[in-house]
Amino acid sequence: MRVDKMGFLEKVECIASAFQQMKSYQEDKKRATVTNRILRYAEEAQGKTPGAVPLTMRDLAEFGIINPKETDMAAVALGELFEKGFLEYSDGYYYLKGRAPRFVCS
Repeated sequence: MRVDKMGFLEKVECIASAFQQMKSYQEDKKRATVTNRILRYAEEAQGKTPGAVPLTMRDLAEFGIINPKETDMAAVALGELFEKGFLEYSDGYYYLKGRAPRFVCS
């Protein structure tokens, strides 16, 4: 006969911890998906277009790249892409690295 050394509260805490890890993993996976969609859109939108194609939250939502429930995740994704060097930030807009306008007119 096996003696169970884990009490009821310990089991509940273990289950809650596993659930929290699963939820965190799902959120990370969703954020990665949103990040990939934004980067893919930026690359496709820029394509062979001369000049700079700005990325804004409004454009991303308008073109269906993100849905309204993903705006917080998209903001984090834009920040991550900027930190990793995929995007530049200039004059209130994000641009693909190397494509931001060099001169800003006021």
